[in-house]
Amino acid sequence: MSPQATQKFHAQGKLLITGEYAVLDGALALGVPTAKGQSLTVYALDESEPSLTWRAFDVDHQEWLACSWKYSALESSELNSTRPEEEHLYALLQRARSLNPSFDLKTLYPQGVLVETRLDFDRAWGWGTSSTLLHLLAQWADISAWDLAHGRFSGSGYDLACAGAKGPIHYQITPEGPKTTPVVWQPKFMDQLHLVYLGKKQLSQSAIAHYRAATAPKKAFVDQISALTLEMTTCQTSDHWNDLVGRHEQLLSDVLQMPTAHQRWFSDYPGSIKSLGAWGGDFVLACGPSEYFRAQGYETCLPLSEAVLWQ
Repeated sequence: MSPQATQKFHAQGKLLITGEYAVLDGALALGVPTAKGQSLTVYALDESEPSLTWRAFDVDHQEWLACSWKYSALESSELNSTRPEEEHLYALLQRARSLNPSFDLKTLYPQGVLVETRLDFDRAWGWGTSSTLLHLLAQWADISAWDLAHGRFSGSGYDLACAGAKGPIHYQITPEGPKTTPVVWQPKFMDQLHLVYLGKKQLSQSAIAHYRAATAPKKAFVDQISALTLEMTTCQTSDHWNDLVGRHEQLLSDVLQMPTAHQRWFSDYPGSIKSLGAWGGDFVLACGPSEYFRAQGYETCLPLSEAVLWQ
């Protein structure tokens, strides 16, 4: 007989519409949770030797990670494994237990437990496999996702904010800590906005290091990005949007000393191209005709209206 689910949690994926890189220095950013995310289901088992079994499935229902630890092995502070994903998961479970001593599997599931995670989106898309896992683990362990992530991630944290958001947000790192504000962002020209998958994965940590190495003064740059975020959140015409995107992209281009996505790959596109997240990887946001991208060989072109979780 199959085990019965005792708990189930869900977390949203993420996209950073404005403020990439600059958000690290306090710029106001516009982020959106994706309609697709990741789920975590907990099953109580009946085992003679109680253990924690973990199975992770991708969007095609293929298992991409499988781990199993006897409860006695979970008492160790270190794991001898050659798989980075397994070591990462083990470390998160250890930290969760340290943050909430009541999260004791031996007590909660005395005869063993099975945990299954399932992604709704392609792992290669960069929509937040790690951030959704953090949010899911935090829900299960009844702790703060921010505390769980502390010391293990170098990003801004907007992805964690999106994981639990119910719609678009403004996100900003302030002296008092991260600040998340729900906003209404649903442009009237939504039918012209498309997410195009570049298939050019970038490592976030390397991209952040490149930005940190830039020597240009940041205050004026951060203020300009914040102002553009506010204007882009409220603009209601595609012409205005395209102008704002051009200004946003040029500001980042000047700081990063990198060409914009429009300049690199889509110089003849009759609309705007907005980089999302680390430049040169994952997705761009296009405003204009979608047929252009399929003709250029880009197979994944998603309507923004369908990809985002709107309030």
